[in-house]
Amino acid sequence: MEIPNRKKGHCLQEKKRAMGRKPGFFYDIGRKARELLYRDYVHQPENHYSWGYVDCSCDVRCNVPEMLPGLGAIVRVYVPYQRLSEVEIGYLYDFVGITMGASMTNNPLVNFSGVLGYSRCYIGTAIAFDTQVGQLLKCDGGLNFKVPFLRAALQLKEKGGTLSASCYTKPLRDAAFAAEVTHRFADKLTTIQLGSQYEINEALMIKGRVSTDGDIGALLQLQFFNAVYLTFGGEINVKDVNSARMGIACALKYEIPHIASGKIKLPISIGEIGGGKGWCVTK
Repeated sequence: MEIPNRKKGHCLQEKKRAMGRKPGFFYDIGRKARELLYRDYVHQPENHYSWGYVDCSCDVRCNVPEMLPGLGAIVRVYVPYQRLSEVEIGYLYDFVGITMGASMTNNPLVNFSGVLGYSRCYIGTAIAFDTQVGQLLKCDGGLNFKVPFLRAALQLKEKGGTLSASCYTKPLRDAAFAAEVTHRFADKLTTIQLGSQYEINEALMIKGRVSTDGDIGALLQLQFFNAVYLTFGGEINVKDVNSARMGIACALKYEIPHIASGKIKLPISIGEIGGGKGWCVTK
């Protein structure tokens, strides 16, 4: 009777070892801190619909699980800015993580990223190229480090023009904290972002952040049926009271077992962005 249990325990150990050899992808570098500091705040993409001081857009994301061992895909669609919509394929194996993607246009934006290492420490790079104008848009590098109580990252962004360091920790089950220090070499400007998140219960979460450049933001997120998320947020720069911006976003998580999962998000913001007359697409 003990032999099956031993075999099961051995399989679990082998699975843990295999996962420990897989590093993750480039976008996982600093992801926890980035999500706490920036995700769910109501921001619009470069192009969005505008009506006076009201702006809105739509973001649809679909994750396709492993089609082959280690091989998956992500499809993301932005409305109205089709040039940001893309299909990306990722391959994750022992000590290696690679992604390749392209936007869904005639002259696409193409991107590539690769990392080397293992689950607790890995280094990587990412590049993006605009085939329409023949220009290199992105050439970044990063280092990720993870231990049970802390996740830290160092990234070189904007073609070497910006250096950022971030860390994330979750000392309590319901509370998490993140910090990011960013230095821009061109203007010799250093900015520090601090943020925190607290889950009051399974259906209610609050977040807040402050920055040395004067930005302050806060949000409240409600969850219904483990699938629908309603977020209320606001931001302001204390150096410019006219920069106040409020927003509401509704997101729907969906899952088709063994086929795909994803999220549909509709952010609506009110503030100093926009100002056009009638519905239009703003850049």
